[in-house]
Amino acid sequence: MFNILQLPTYQDQNGQQQLRPGPIVGWSAQKDTAKVNGYLRSPDVQASLPRNIKFAWGVKPMDKSKIFELYALKLAGAENGPVLTGDVINDASSDVDQKGSPEVRMVMNSQGAEKWRAVTAEAAQGKKAIAIVLDDNVYSAPNVQNEIAGGVSSISGNYQIEDTKDLANVLKAGRLPAPARIVGEDVVGPSLGQQSIDDGLMSCILGFIVVLVFMIAYYNRAGTVAVVAVIVNVFFLMGILTSLRAVLTLPGVAGIVLLFALSVDANVLIYERVREELALGKSIRLAVADGFKHALSSILDANISTFLTGLILFIFGSGPIQGFATTLMIGIITSLFCSLLISRLIFEWMIDNGWDIKFSNPWSANTFKNANYAFVKNRSKFYIFSGIFILAGIISMFTQGFNYGVDFEGGRTYTMRFENTNATVEDVRSAVEGDLGRGTQVKTLGKDKISVTTNYLIEDPSTTADAKVQDVLLTALNKKK
Repeated sequence: MFNILQLPTYQDQNGQQQLRPGPIVGWSAQKDTAKVNGYLRSPDVQASLPRNIKFAWGVKPMDKSKIFELYALKLAGAENGPVLTGDVINDASSDVDQKGSPEVRMVMNSQGAEKWRAVTAEAAQGKKAIAIVLDDNVYSAPNVQNEIAGGVSSISGNYQIEDTKDLANVLKAGRLPAPARIVGEDVVGPSLGQQSIDDGLMSCILGFIVVLVFMIAYYNRAGTVAVVAVIVNVFFLMGILTSLRAVLTLPGVAGIVLLFALSVDANVLIYERVREELALGKSIRLAVADGFKHALSSILDANISTFLTGLILFIFGSGPIQGFATTLMIGIITSLFCSLLISRLIFEWMIDNGWDIKFSNPWSANTFKNANYAFVKNRSKFYIFSGIFILAGIISMFTQGFNYGVDFEGGRTYTMRFENTNATVEDVRSAVEGDLGRGTQVKTLGKDKISVTTNYLIEDPSTTADAKVQDVLLTALNKKK
C-alpha cells in the first residue's frame, strides 16, 4: 500500500524522518485511490485499526494536480458517527474577515451551540482539526484555535471566494433531511431506431466513398495520396476523441462527415496550384513544393475562419452543439496536419523513388482551364440573384417561423405498452410523425414499453389540451396495425 500512498513526513532537528501531525495520513494519485481503499478494507488492516477510525478522501485534488489527500476521521458516540450532524446548522454563508480574506460564517441552533462549545473546547487543547464531511468526502478540516461559544463560528484559511461559497453550500446542504431513495428504474433506448442508425451510418460511408472515388478519378495518382491522408486523418481524429473520452452524438457524426470535405478541400487547393505550376513548365519536384507553398494561405484562411466559428459554438453552445463544435475544432487541426504534412511526405517519398505522379486524367486535365465567370463584371446580376434567395429566406422566417423541437419548447411524454410485441420504435415514429410533427421523440423504455415525447399543442393553455394530444396520439397509432 505504501508504494502508492505517500506518507506525510518531515525531518526533525536530529535529521530523522517523523510523521507529520494532523488529520492527513497520506496522499495518492487519483488512479490509485481505489487500490488504497481496497487495502484499507482488507481484513488484516481492519483488524489492526481502532473501530472508531474511518478514512475519507478530500473532495478536491491538491494544488490543481491529480493527487488526493487521505484523512483519518475519529468517530464519536456509541454509533460511531460524527460529533455533530448538519441538522444543527441554521445558516452558513461566504464572508470576509477584518483583513479582507475569504471565510465562512456558520450559525448553529441552541442545541448545536452547546455541543459545539464542548467539542471545540476539547479540540482547542491540542489544536486539533474538525472535518466537514459530505457524502464521505472531506471538504475542509480546519484546526480549532479556541473554544467557540454562542454557536457562531468562522472558518478561515487559505481560501478563495469560490472555495468559501462551495463550503457554505455544503454546510447548508448537510442540514437538509433529504435522503435519496430509488423508487423506480427504467432503461431508456436511443432516440434513433436501429434502422435510422444503420441508414445514417450507411449514408456516411457512401458519402465518404463517393468523395474518395471522385478524388482518384479526377486527380489520378495524386488523388490516391489525398485518400491516404483522409484515412490517416480519421484515425487521428478518432484517437483524440477516444483519449478525451468524448461522447459520440449525432451532431458529432455530422462534424466528422464535414471534416472529410474540409480535408479534401485542402488537397484540391494544393493540387490545382500544382497543376498551374506544371503548366508553367516546372519540374514535378519544384511544382509540388510551390503548389504547397502558394496554397498555404488559402488553406489557413478557410480553416482558421471555420475553427473560430467552432470555438464560438463551443463557448456559447451546450449539449449536442458543443459535441459538434468539439469534433469540428479537433478535426480541423488533424486535417491540416494530414493535408500539409502527411500528403507532402508521401509526395516526397514518391518523387525520391521515381514514381510517375499525375495530377489529372485526360478528361479532367483542362476542365477549369482558362475559366472566366466574370463575377465582378456581372456583379449586378449576381447581386439580384443572391438577393432573391436572401429575401425569400427572410420572408419565410417571418411568415412560416421556425419549427422548434422538444429540446427548445418542452412537451408531453406518454409511456405505452403494446399487445403486439413486435412493435418497433420505427413503426411508432412513422405512425405518429404525420399527426404530431417531425420533432416527436420516440424511445424504448425498459423491455416492453415505448416512450413518446411531443411538443404538439405545447402552446395551448386550455385544460383540454392534454386530452386532445392523447386522442391524436391514439388515433395515429390505431391507423397502423
